[in-house]
Amino acid sequence: MEHHAYVLEGSAIDTVFEYLRDQKVKIEGNPDITIIRKEILGVDDARKVSQKATNKPIAGEKQYFVIQTVSITPEAQNALLKVFEEPTGRSVFYVSVAQKGRLLPTFLSRMEAISLETYVGVSVIDVALFLNSSAGKRIEMLEPLLDKKGDEKNLDAILIFLRALEESLARRIREDASEVKEGLEAVYRARRFATDKGVSFKILLEQVALLV
Repeated sequence: MEHHAYVLEGSAIDTVFEYLRDQKVKIEGNPDITIIRKEILGVDDARKVSQKATNKPIAGEKQYFVIQTVSITPEAQNALLKVFEEPTGRSVFYVSVAQKGRLLPTFLSRMEAISLETYVGVSVIDVALFLNSSAGKRIEMLEPLLDKKGDEKNLDAILIFLRALEESLARRIREDASEVKEGLEAVYRARRFATDKGVSFKILLEQVALLV
């Protein structure tokens, strides 16, 4: 049975889309999908979402709200609480935050926590080649993630790359834990802080390149 609201930690929007496609939800050209990217989701944003959630879907039986944010203000959480407490049955929410532990307990209790690790997209960087290259070469390989004007698209690609890198290192740690541990911790930190306000992607990723 489909729940009406899901919370995720640091997931890319593309990853949520892969999950929805697997659930037979049409993504491209679907007027019933609303994407919201905000560093901080404020009360005005929440009220707009709540209002839209009361509308009927245009093309299908349900409408989907995909929200990616670093954090949600307490006021915004309270504004969304009513629609989460009294779902219409027509709206489904996917909320990706940096750390779900920062959410109000009452707000979090109305959501189902899920992991979309199996739906991670393909990294634009060959992870195996990245790990087998010199530190200088690794930094050069980061250019596709940094040489873009759209920060939103950058974030999706960076999260997918870091997830793929983490999985590869986790497999290697079984062979040589002492060699891999520091790099794995660096990737974990990068994934944790990638969605923080004002973070420098360049510095974050170069630290990973040097430590893995």
